[in-house]
Amino acid sequence: MKICAKLLFILISVLQINMFSQIPNSGFENWVGGDPSIPEGWITNNASPAYTPILRTDVAYTGQYAVYLRMVYFGSLVVPPFMQSNAFPVSEYHGSIQGYYQFYPFEDTEVLYIAAWFWEGGQIVGAGGIDIGNPASTYTAFNFPIEYIRDSVVPDSAFIWIGMADTSVGGPTQAAGYAYVDELSLGPPTSVEEISSIIPENFEMKQNYPNPFNPSTKIEYSIPEASFVQLKVYDILGNEVAELVNEEQSAGTYRADFTADNLASGFYVAQLRAGDYSKTIKMSLLK
Repeated sequence: MKICAKLLFILISVLQINMFSQIPNSGFENWVGGDPSIPEGWITNNASPAYTPILRTDVAYTGQYAVYLRMVYFGSLVVPPFMQSNAFPVSEYHGSIQGYYQFYPFEDTEVLYIAAWFWEGGQIVGAGGIDIGNPASTYTAFNFPIEYIRDSVVPDSAFIWIGMADTSVGGPTQAAGYAYVDELSLGPPTSVEEISSIIPENFEMKQNYPNPFNPSTKIEYSIPEASFVQLKVYDILGNEVAELVNEEQSAGTYRADFTADNLASGFYVAQLRAGDYSKTIKMSLLK
């Protein structure tokens, strides 16, 4: 992911360790001294009064406020917005980062990016991110998975980044794009387990259970041969809301847990792809 790859350099440059018990100011309700340029618990690239790309907005998904990110001018230069959370502790594997956004890009090369890094003992053990390029004029849910590169180690802290960038050669030329972000949350710990090593005769995906569900459900599937498996969940508009599996798996029968704490009631579609096999099931979330 081109934007998220750049964040490693940013991370090394601006990392600061201040521990919180959860995602700091996850709903962006608290602002230091009422100053809209300094959200509590986050580091921004604001340099007021020269330029202030991070602001408070009352266009919120829930509550009173959300964060407003905008491209701004500094002289003839365009400054993209960027913000990084302070470190906050975690004590288990979290499978995803969830939240809501509106996005109004000026150019089709502009993206809103959200990314996260999970650490243990000062070393990266997991990361994930999403680049959003499609405009959204109403609050839209996002959800991206955290992939762990050191599965045997439980992370002890995490950081989240939010920003906008123009991916075209030469970068942004106009300060017109903007976005709102609200209600960040940690998704459930990753839970996909092999429940039988007996080699099944065919590819199969069963209906989730329970169904309807609130907020968790289980999805079982079987693969008769080693395959690269993808199991994703989409809303009825076709937007991906969760990635449960994205890896090579040996033959067997598996069960994946899907938790929809941060999603609205309604119908969702789970899609399994394994080798040449593909199947979808409809699931009903009833809160």
